[in-house]
Amino acid sequence: MNPYLKLALGFSARLVVLTVSEGLHTQTGKVKRKITAVLRSFLCFWALSAFVVGSFVQAQVPPDHSIVQGQGNPTVYLIDGGKKRSLGSAELFEACGFTWTSIRMLPRSQVDAIQVGAPFTACSDLTAPSQVPDKQLIKGKSSAFYVMDGVKKRHIISPTVLTGCGFSWQDVWVLPDEYVQGLYSGPVFDASCAFTAPYVAWQKQMQDLCKNQHSGFKVSVEFKDLGSTVDAQCWYGDGFNTPSNGGVIGTYTKP
Repeated sequence: MNPYLKLALGFSARLVVLTVSEGLHTQTGKVKRKITAVLRSFLCFWALSAFVVGSFVQAQVPPDHSIVQGQGNPTVYLIDGGKKRSLGSAELFEACGFTWTSIRMLPRSQVDAIQVGAPFTACSDLTAPSQVPDKQLIKGKSSAFYVMDGVKKRHIISPTVLTGCGFSWQDVWVLPDEYVQGLYSGPVFDASCAFTAPYVAWQKQMQDLCKNQHSGFKVSVEFKDLGSTVDAQCWYGDGFNTPSNGGVIGTYTKP
């Protein structure tokens, strides 16, 4: 049970008993019922308030993989499974690939309220996620930063690109080095800030559309790069004669 709710219920229940017991000796039955009704309303209000406050405090746990520190407290924590795990020495912190720019400085009361997990004692304590979300920043032990583009990691060529493309150092996930190395690699991520996964998905969608529009024919899709956009032009035919132009079936706007 929520500890705030438990406290409110226990204290308020005792208050009801004491007040009603006194009323048995000094008040009429009608007054007693009014007192009881008022106190019941007070009990419900107090319990609800305590529940809301307790839930609010519990909801302030940062996302997993966040690095946090309470103001005025030198201890740095890794959020793992909704719990805070102390990261130990500065040497261990840096050896495992964590960066000081990734620390989120939070009110001490917020960090103190987070449930405590096992201390982080070695780089092997890092856990690998079942899946890394698209456009998530990640890194291993090395100084290289990557962004996920679909199922591929793309090396961010410089810190300027990382911040210039709207990313935050505090959103970086530090993952086991072998996990990062095992991910498929895509092209480097440069100042264009362009992701390839949405474009590849759009290309397949256009190819399927062309096939559906001209079922029974051999089809191909020509992608014309027009600068800020790309047109998908459908061609179809019997494989012997010159293909017919099925026209532009879609346009992709670059990010």
